[in-house]
Amino acid sequence: MNRKMPYGYQIQNGMIVTQSQEAAGVKRIFSLYLAGKSRDQIADALNTEGYCYSAESPKWDKNRVRQALENPRYMGAHDYPAIIADETFRMAQAMKEKRTRKRGNHPALCLTPKLHCGHCGHSLRRITNPGAAWRTPAGRGTAGRSGGQTAGAGGVAEEAEVRICRVR
Repeated sequence: MNRKMPYGYQIQNGMIVTQSQEAAGVKRIFSLYLAGKSRDQIADALNTEGYCYSAESPKWDKNRVRQALENPRYMGAHDYPAIIADETFRMAQAMKEKRTRKRGNHPALCLTPKLHCGHCGHSLRRITNPGAAWRTPAGRGTAGRSGGQTAGAGGVAEEAEVRICRVR
């Protein structure tokens, strides 16, 4: 669903004005985010508290929350009335930058090109699921197990993983 106006605004007498209930939702989004809540948690809270995204598509999800958090109109940009203070928007952007894990920054990723399965020889990929640290690509692994073969439970340094992996 594509809204004609960003959440929190409406056109009244030819002018863009805030819509009070939706503006309260925007403030709630930023408040929860700055309190450390995830986008999923914020969406759940908005849905539980009765904030409707639109009549056609009432439920909030993490992507709609992200769009709200990234929208500079909420601080008064592009001739829109401000719903939140500039500082609130900037703090949310700084927090988002801090929270966002840059792809490739994890120290274990330097091992990725060097680790191969001791059973099938395919390269291992890092996964973040609890109980598995590295796996072969889906459909490859010993005994043809679907979903790939996992190697070890707590990281590459464990003795069990050293036995199952070959370092090239």
